[in-house]
Amino acid sequence: MGLPQLQKEGRKAVIVGPKEGDDSTYFIVLHAAVRHGEEPVKIDHEKIRAILEWQRVERQRLKRQPFFDELDLPGSNAILDLGRITDSNYIDPVAARDRDWYQGRWLAGFAPIGNTEFGIIVQKRYDEVIPVDYGIILTGAAVLLGALLMVAVAWFAFQRLAAGREKAS
Repeated sequence: MGLPQLQKEGRKAVIVGPKEGDDSTYFIVLHAAVRHGEEPVKIDHEKIRAILEWQRVERQRLKRQPFFDELDLPGSNAILDLGRITDSNYIDPVAARDRDWYQGRWLAGFAPIGNTEFGIIVQKRYDEVIPVDYGIILTGAAVLLGALLMVAVAWFAFQRLAAGREKAS
């Protein structure tokens, strides 16, 4: 379904746009789990909202200029710095419908699409990008256990030595 080149290797592309006649309400327009004819899924995420509202204002400004083309790249702006266009704890709103695949934590990046009223979210499962390294956890536990064992042996030896000195006195 649409944009197959962006639906690879666990990466999912989602197109978001405003409700017709209402620039303050956004819906998922294209999503792999939303089929044609299904009720659209509302999205209320602060970062995509900020990008699309900035884009709406920018589009209004550009429309007043000659040679405006909706598919030109948008101009640069401080709103598009990395911290404002990514989310390392994104929850896909489609998860309420399709719990099997879309449930859980995702890494997501947000961007406007040209000078249009649409935005794109590219998301990938958090644990696919940043897997839990059980080797480090087990190594840390072994080191901690070894240190505790050494402290216990030293304490036991100190107690035996102190008891031996008391008997000698």
